[in-house]
Amino acid sequence: MEVFQSSAIFAVIIQSSIFVGARIRQRQTLNPKDRLLLLFITNLFLHFCNIYIVQSKLLEINIKLHSVFCVTYGPILWLSLKACKAEEFTFYKREILHFTPAVLLLLLTIVSIYYPTGLETPLVRKFIFAQTFLYLILIFIEIYLRKYNRALGWLRWILPIFTLLVIVAFIDYLRWKYALSINATSILTSPAFIALILISGLMYKGLNHNFLDNEKNCTLNLPKNRYINTLLTDGKKIQMAKEIRLYFEREKPYLNCSLVITDISNALNIPTYLISRVINESLGYTFPEFVNMHRVESAKELLVKTNLKILAITFDSGFGNKTNFNRVFKEFTKLSPSKYRDLNS
Repeated sequence: MEVFQSSAIFAVIIQSSIFVGARIRQRQTLNPKDRLLLLFITNLFLHFCNIYIVQSKLLEINIKLHSVFCVTYGPILWLSLKACKAEEFTFYKREILHFTPAVLLLLLTIVSIYYPTGLETPLVRKFIFAQTFLYLILIFIEIYLRKYNRALGWLRWILPIFTLLVIVAFIDYLRWKYALSINATSILTSPAFIALILISGLMYKGLNHNFLDNEKNCTLNLPKNRYINTLLTDGKKIQMAKEIRLYFEREKPYLNCSLVITDISNALNIPTYLISRVINESLGYTFPEFVNMHRVESAKELLVKTNLKILAITFDSGFGNKTNFNRVFKEFTKLSPSKYRDLNS
């Protein structure tokens, strides 16, 4: 079991270092969500490096920073969620307050090198779990109330697995504290193994959808236009996002049931891959989700302000058939079209 734990920890270190290195190697401007992802993975990397060094006794003086790294995950995830809510997320000085516990624990750790303070006490561990669970509860409440889960991006993958990781670690703590016979440290339920799943999933998604984008885009035979050779900075992404939103508001291309991304590309003279990227990174949707969102908004207005039949509204709002309309409408509103009309008439 100890061999497996060490191997899992070492695997997390290697994969997280590759992830961080690949991101840095891209040398492109990252949006706030991606910067926070990089911070999250860097924290994970340093955390497991510290665990490995302490367990392997590689240094004469073992500086245990476990508590410092643990109280950093919650604030990073919370700020990532805030970055999902706004196209232009600004990190204000007051946000630093979220990291106050980490700073205080770091200072106590440094002091404990010279003056043993017994930092790894049950009280500190209780605080770590309480703080982490509090952030996770706030995050899930915010997601449920705001209903913007389609803009979560990488958080959609990390949150469930990280929550499972915290729960398993908490069960492991209870087993240790109360000498319970809970098999929480089996191979499949060890925190290191779950962390390995987390980072492996991010590696797979990143390497298949993000890191290779630049190489793929270089091989495309795209038409000449004003953005083809443009470095896509945050400012330019915001500008392009505004153009796309304005075009959708004025021209209502989503009312065409056969709309494809090439139509938007031709109308705005922007490459399809840039439109897809901007909608995904700046607006928080895939292209089909962005189109369907506008179609649903149009359908909601017709349901409330007209007496048209559901089938007529289906086609008038840009959907090709009633089955697809009902499914998509319920995804966005949690209600059927007829139920929505009844509640808002």
